Amino acid sequence: MKKSLIALFATAALAQSLAAQSLIVPGGSQVGGWGVGGIQTVGQTFTALNSRLNGFSFFLKNEVGPPVTFIAYVFQWDDVTFRATGPALYVSAMSVSPPPPALPGFTPYSFLTSTALTTGGRYVAFMSVVGFNGLFASVESSATDVYSGGTFVFTSRPPMLFAWDTYSGIGNSPPPRDLRFEASFSPVPEPASILLMAVGLAGIHVATRRRRVARRAPSPG
Repeated sequence: MKKSLIALFATAALAQSLAAQSLIVPGGSQVGGWGVGGIQTVGQTFTALNSRLNGFSFFLKNEVGPPVTFIAYVFQWDDVTFRATGPALYVSAMSVSPPPPALPGFTPYSFLTSTALTTGGRYVAFMSVVGFNGLFASVESSATDVYSGGTFVFTSRPPMLFAWDTYSGIGNSPPPRDLRFEASFSPVPEPASILLMAVGLAGIHVATRRRRVARRAPSPG
């Protein structure tokens, strides 16, 4: 019984340690003009909460117009040069924007990944129409700097070659500094952790089997 409880606690503790952590950046005001001939790439820099990126989402408001063809990416981010660096860590399939909804509102653009990151490292997730045709809609971003671990970025040039820009606002409106963005993280299980879970599950199985055998054994008479 004691070994069974130890195995159960060990398995529960490991499962808790592997639980996903969510990053949620709320959105507010509007940035327009993502598409060929204008802003070609929009993204959000972020700080990794854990060592694996499970997925991320942007929330956009489509305007009336032709569909947009784009690809989503994740790169490391260099705050000194203000640019994406290194090889792509994640590249989505080519995607096409959905038609505008009947009622005004946000349209989620979600991407599932299993991308290894460095906890506390700086990265950028972005969507780009560079090399593809299409005009796009408005991008929703927050009117204040609601997320200190990253910022809204955009570029009208190939994003890996030049420094990016941040939106400076128009007139007296406050500058949007963060996209409406969400991401999910979890730790990458180490071999020792996987072994611990396997031992825990095996211990529970053995203890359960022994109890069943004991219940079926005839009473001494």
